[in-house]
Amino acid sequence: MIGNSSLSFLLTLIIVPLAERLVKDKCTVSESNGTRVIYMNNQYLCDSVTEAVNKLEELITNIPSKIYHTHAEKEKEEARNWILGIHEIADEQFEKQAKLVTDLPSKIYTYIEKNKEDTNNRIINEMSKLFHKFQEITDEHFEKLGTNLKETLHNTHQHFEKETKKVRSKVNIEIDSVNYRLQDNKFWMWLIVIVVVALIVVLLYLCIFGMTRNKKQFLESGFQEDKMEKSVVIVSFSTANKQLHKSIADTVAGDYKCHELLLGGVKKVSSIELTSQVCLVFVDKNERNIILETEVDISKTRSDFVENLVKQGRTHVVVIYCQHEDSHGLTTLYNRNLGNIRKHKVLRQLQGQNRVLSINKEFSPYQSDYLKVFLNESLTE
Repeated sequence: MIGNSSLSFLLTLIIVPLAERLVKDKCTVSESNGTRVIYMNNQYLCDSVTEAVNKLEELITNIPSKIYHTHAEKEKEEARNWILGIHEIADEQFEKQAKLVTDLPSKIYTYIEKNKEDTNNRIINEMSKLFHKFQEITDEHFEKLGTNLKETLHNTHQHFEKETKKVRSKVNIEIDSVNYRLQDNKFWMWLIVIVVVALIVVLLYLCIFGMTRNKKQFLESGFQEDKMEKSVVIVSFSTANKQLHKSIADTVAGDYKCHELLLGGVKKVSSIELTSQVCLVFVDKNERNIILETEVDISKTRSDFVENLVKQGRTHVVVIYCQHEDSHGLTTLYNRNLGNIRKHKVLRQLQGQNRVLSINKEFSPYQSDYLKVFLNESLTE
């Protein structure tokens, strides 16, 4: 409605001045030619007006169509431009989305690498914390352990000093006792010297005048040797440990005939004669580790018995020092720290013949194998 009103007003502005101009021109011509042509002019004027009106109608008819076509073309152009703009926007958005999709793997990889690095850093930090904590705990533990070791060593050192003082005191007491005995027995020593001299004289007399008697004794001893039994005698000096000695001996001599001999409380052991070819003498551990008594000892039961058997020479004597804890599981026949074996004459002689052993409560494999071979050779001759 508003468009048609504007169009009518526009046509009025165009047509009215045009008509006025045509009328003015025709009137001027009529005035110059006179009255004669007034009619013609008027007729022409009417024709002109008619023509003008027709042209005006034609113009009025064509203007809306042109205006419509112009407006339609303009709208079409605007629509085309709007569609093109939408296409451009769509293409731009599509390119952005495509670029986003294209960059997505690299972004994901970057994100993964970043998270991986962060995770590694966290793991390293946690491991470092654990290591420092473990180091602190370990240092504290070793510090406590070192303190405990120092205290233990200090206590052990004090205990060792106390025990050393006790042993030193006992040794000094024994030395003083020996010195006292030696001083007290000087008279007896001189008496013994006189007796020895007398015995030498008697022996010389026997050597000169006793050949017949010696020959007879030799024949008697040979006869006794023929009576020796192929058996083993187990000698004990303690009633309490007699059964222990028997069980130990049975591990190596169980296949042979065995006898038991208890010498606890027997005084005249030097007169004992054995008929067994092998004698296992068991000596129990004592405080001083004296296997066979020496000259300074009051009682010499064990020493006299073994010396008598060795002098007789008819029995294979084996001395076994038992219940000695330091002799457990030896790979030798005896413990080298037992000084009595080196100091005692008869023990040195037996040790040279490999007939001295020290054990705890059983023979070691090495000792057991040796004794089995020894018994086999001694009893199967």
